[in-house]
Amino acid sequence: MLTRNRYLAGYQLDYKFNDRLYAFGLVTWDRDTFAGFTRRFSESAGMGYAVFKGPRLKLDVNGGPAFRQTRFINGRSGKTTTARVGVDAAYKILDTLTLSETAGLYFNGAFNSTTALTGAVSDKLSARL
Repeated sequence: MLTRNRYLAGYQLDYKFNDRLYAFGLVTWDRDTFAGFTRRFSESAGMGYAVFKGPRLKLDVNGGPAFRQTRFINGRSGKTTTARVGVDAAYKILDTLTLSETAGLYFNGAFNSTTALTGAVSDKLSARL
């Protein structure tokens, strides 16, 4: 029995003004029939700032307007203009082990979050959980 079926693809382009301030453009596509939609495109652009930028801790926050187009499983579609805020954090536990969090909140109620533990297997290979 199928209990989960989700696909997600995205791309973010950053333009750095200086060591901490940047502009970004973000495009994502996802499909999640269990959440009630067959496809959703999201576009967002805005500004970001590196709050912490140390050897062990990194924390970036960003935000801006967003536009989303959704096709629901019942055949209807919807378009939403909203705002998005995001966070990108990483904490280096050991030289070879990093805990990271990437999250985005759309003010229409959607929230995406990915928490990962990444460890170096060799100089050129790592594993992520």
